[in-house]
Amino acid sequence: MVASAARSVGLGVALPIRSAIRSGWRIVGAKWVYIRMIGSVPLNLILSLVFGVGQVVAGAWLAWHSLQSVRRPHWRAALLIAVGLWFIVSGVIELFVSGMETSQRLTGVPAAGTFALWHGRADATLYTLSAALALGLVAYALISPLMKRLRMASGAEDTTVGEDAAREGEQGR
Repeated sequence: MVASAARSVGLGVALPIRSAIRSGWRIVGAKWVYIRMIGSVPLNLILSLVFGVGQVVAGAWLAWHSLQSVRRPHWRAALLIAVGLWFIVSGVIELFVSGMETSQRLTGVPAAGTFALWHGRADATLYTLSAALALGLVAYALISPLMKRLRMASGAEDTTVGEDAAREGEQGR
């Protein structure tokens, strides 16, 4: 309706042209062409990108710190490593989805169908990796006592206990 009103009047009439320009219509050559207006990026999307970066950084720190600490029991370190890896994966997926949404709002690309497809794939990937990490923790909880029994049966001593005792002995001197 705005386009027909803008087309029907000449360029000398200001009111219909202003309303046509505000609604996304532009003159290209001698024709009025509708150009999709791309909005600005909302604050929650910016915060989502910052949150994704924070998840990746916090998860990497947690996983790295858990790998470096020797005094922590093995099951606790394994749990913290799994949580850190989940934070990393979740943050990367958050950055991917938020980046696509930012691109869509700023440039109009990707299309809504493509965005929905990749958003669904990202969610499925997060669910799959979450299940794999949970299964890995359960497997570790089941296999760890068996491996400890096998080491004790073979006569090998537990290395973490030996390292802790050696450190305590060095500190006492």
